[in-house]
Amino acid sequence: MSDYHAEQVGLANLVADLGTVVPPDAPTDAARTQALDAAGAEPAAALSGALLRQALGQAAGDGTELDLLRRAAALWQRGTALYADLGSVRADLEGALAAPGVPGAAQRFNDAAMRAQQFVTDLNLVRVDVLAFRSEVLAFPHLPAHPRQDDLPSAQWNWSDLATGRRTDALVRTLWSSAGDTRTRAFALGALASYGTNAVGAAYVGQGVGGPRRLHRYRDRLARRAIGTWLERHHPAATGLAGIRATLDGGPDEALLGFATSALAGTFDVAAAPPVPDLALGYRRVLEHLDLLDGFTVPAPPAVPLSVFAEALYDDPQNPPPTLRPQDVDVVGQDGGGVAVQFGGDPQPGSQQPSSSDNSGNTVCGIIVAILIAVDVIQAFVQCVVQWAEKKPCTFWDNMLLKKVWEQDPPDPHDPTQPTTVSVTGQQLTAVAGTAQATQLVGMLHDMQGQLWEALDSASAFLALSGLTYPGDRTDGPLYRQFTAVPRPGGWPHREEPDPGATYHRYPVSPLEQPAADVPYPAGSPPTITMIPEIGRGAPQVSLELFGQLAVGRADTDNLDLDADRGAGHPCWATDGSVHDDPIGVVVLGYGEQ
Repeated sequence: MSDYHAEQVGLANLVADLGTVVPPDAPTDAARTQALDAAGAEPAAALSGALLRQALGQAAGDGTELDLLRRAAALWQRGTALYADLGSVRADLEGALAAPGVPGAAQRFNDAAMRAQQFVTDLNLVRVDVLAFRSEVLAFPHLPAHPRQDDLPSAQWNWSDLATGRRTDALVRTLWSSAGDTRTRAFALGALASYGTNAVGAAYVGQGVGGPRRLHRYRDRLARRAIGTWLERHHPAATGLAGIRATLDGGPDEALLGFATSALAGTFDVAAAPPVPDLALGYRRVLEHLDLLDGFTVPAPPAVPLSVFAEALYDDPQNPPPTLRPQDVDVVGQDGGGVAVQFGGDPQPGSQQPSSSDNSGNTVCGIIVAILIAVDVIQAFVQCVVQWAEKKPCTFWDNMLLKKVWEQDPPDPHDPTQPTTVSVTGQQLTAVAGTAQATQLVGMLHDMQGQLWEALDSASAFLALSGLTYPGDRTDGPLYRQFTAVPRPGGWPHREEPDPGATYHRYPVSPLEQPAADVPYPAGSPPTITMIPEIGRGAPQVSLELFGQLAVGRADTDNLDLDADRGAGHPCWATDGSVHDDPIGVVVLGYGEQ
C-alpha cells in the first residue's frame, strides 16, 4: 500500500481534477458536484477513506511494528534527554571555569561534576537497551512475508493484503453505491482516490525497487518511505504527518466505521476470509502511528565552547585539540560491513555481510568509550585541582580511574556505582580556571557532546534504514534518491534475493521472475510522473475513469492489483501452481472471484 503522504496527495489531486474536468453529461456533473461538496464539507472522512488500507493493515496486524516504534520513541526520548543533560553540564562547568570569582561558581562546578557522573550511569542503562532493541529490529519482525509468497490461498491472507490484491475495484463500487450522506460520500471518494494512487503508484515503486512488495518487502518499504518524504517536501498538497493527523480529527466515528465494515462484508466472501478486523482499533493505531512517526527530530548540534576557550582550542588549525574517540574503535561500535550495520550514512553497494559480532553484548560503542573516558577526565581533573592550586605537578591521565576502557567490558548497568564526591573551593577553582588543563577539559566535553549528537543522528538513520521511520533530509542521498528518480527500464521483476537483509539497499541482481513484464517510466522520472497522463494513465485518470462509470451506473472495469505485482495496470490474479514455479502460472481472476 502507499504511504500516508502519497494517500493524502492522491486525494488532493483527485479533488483538484474533479474540479476542472468537463463532465460529459448531466448525471456525471451532478455526481461531481456531490463529491466535491462532500470532500469540502468532510475532509476527515475523505482522508479516512483514503487511509482505509492503512487502517486494515493496523487492525489485521499483531501490533509488532507499533510496539517497536513505541520502544524506539521511548529510547529516543531518553537519548535526547541525556544529550540535553550533557549540554547543561557543559554550560555549568564552562561558566564556572570562565568566571571562577562569581559567587556560587565553585558550587556550580561541583554540582556539574556530580551530575556528569550520574550522566554516565544513565547512559550505560540506555546502551544496554539500545543494543537489545537494535538486534531485534534487524530481524525485521515488522515486515512479514506476503502470504502469496508462501503460497497461501487468499482465504488465509490478512485483510490488508486481501483488499490490495482482491476485489479492489468492487470495494470502491460498494462504498460508492452504499453512501447515503455527505460523510459516507466523502469516505467513498477517499477510497476512490486511494484506488488510483495505489494502482499507479505501486508500479512506480516497483520499478525503483526491482520487483513488487511480495519479492522485495524490505526494499519496498524503504522505497515507499523515500517517496512519501519526497512528496511531503515537493508537493503543495502535502501537510506533513502532523497535518495528516490533524485532518483526521480523531478518526471516523462509529457510524462511519460501521459503513466501512459493512462495505467490506458486502464486497468479499467473508466465509472465505479471516474475520473482518476491528476498524476502530485500526484507525486508533493509525493515529498513534502518525504521532510516533513525527517524534524523531534530531536536536541541534552542540553549542561551541565559550569564546575564551574556543579561541584557545581552535585558533591554530595545525594543532587541533585531541579527540576522545579511540582511533581503533568505530564511532557506532560496529566492526562488520553490510547494510545492516552501516547506519551512520548511506550504505554502499557490495557483498559485505554483517559480522557475527555486530550484536554482541561485549561490543563497546565508541560513543560509550568516549563518555566513560570523559567522566574519568572530570574526576581526574577534580583530583588534580588541589595539586595545581599548590603549584604541584599532576599527570592528567595517570589519575584516571579507568585505563584503556575500550579494551574492557562495559560496566554492568545494574552494578551499584559510587560517585566521587566533588568539593572544589572557590580558591582552588580560581587557581586553575585559566590553566591549559581547564581548557583541555572544556574541549573534551565539547567533543563528547558532539559524539553523542552523532550517535543520535546515526540512530535516526538506522530507524529510517530499517523502515520504521521516514528518512527526512536523507532523501537527497543516494540510498533514497534511487527510489525518487527511477532507473532505466529493463527486465522486471527480479526474484527474491537470497539474503535480503544484507542487500536490500541496492538494486537486486537476482534472476528475473517469469513471465517478465515491462516497466512504464523513463529513467530519472520523479514520483509526480504518476500523477500526469503523459505516460500511460496517471493515478487521477484511473480514479476518474472509475468515477465516470460510478456516476452513470456502468460496470466494465477490472479489479486492478494494487501491488502491481505483475506490472502496471495488471488485474488481480492467482497462480495455478506455486509462485516459485518458473515461469509462474498466472491466472487473471474474474471480476467476482476472490
